Amino acid sequence: MSSISILITRNEDSNSDDHIRIVPVIGNPKQFQVTYADHGDSDCNCSTSKYSFTASAQGVREYLETTLNLLLKDDEPFQRLQFNLPAYPRIMVDLKKIQDAEFMETIWHAIASVCDDWPLRLPNKVEETTSY
Repeated sequence: MSSISILITRNEDSNSDDHIRIVPVIGNPKQFQVTYADHGDSDCNCSTSKYSFTASAQGVREYLETTLNLLLKDDEPFQRLQFNLPAYPRIMVDLKKIQDAEFMETIWHAIASVCDDWPLRLPNKVEETTSY
């Protein structure tokens, strides 16, 4: 199943990226399973911790808003965010970009559009139809 994912990058070592993954709950498309994977400190070989909860689309937005605001206040900040949304191009931005209201309005609109009508992933080989 496709997912909304947000990679939170602290440095060039992708093994230390934190990851937020959002998928619709099977059988209840208005609820979403949110999973946060904290990859810890790569210097101490700490294992990944995962946390998961279920939320409505509004709850997803509130969680993401709070998380992004916390990232701006971090004394050892992450550097970049990568947004991966089904049916949208992947984008990577510097963390400070989330202070741009116009950019965030676009991100919130894209996330809401996916949550409102989750796109289906097509098989790799799809027969083309001809319309006349």
